[in-house]
Amino acid sequence: MMRRIQCAIAVFLSLVFLLLLADVFYLAYYFPKTMAEWAEQGRHLAGLQQLACNLSGLCQQFVLVLVPVFAFGAIGCITWALRTSRPLPPATLDRTPQQFSQN
Repeated sequence: MMRRIQCAIAVFLSLVFLLLLADVFYLAYYFPKTMAEWAEQGRHLAGLQQLACNLSGLCQQFVLVLVPVFAFGAIGCITWALRTSRPLPPATLDRTPQQFSQN
């Protein structure tokens, strides 16, 4: 039961890291084109649009830091999910804690 919970948590966290990675790429590389179009049109930006512009600026400044952090986080969580999804070998299921400490 505990392994299933760990696997579910690992899958959830890996999806979160992958979503954050995609968001950083979008805000750093694609969203500035939209901001340039808004600036050409002279649009008045609403609060949420200003927040998105500020986030885009932050992502552009810290993209070299955020991408490896989120990528390694996703790889670690995927590895964790794969390790917890596999069943234990039969030899370890029959051993008691005392037998483990003897090795």
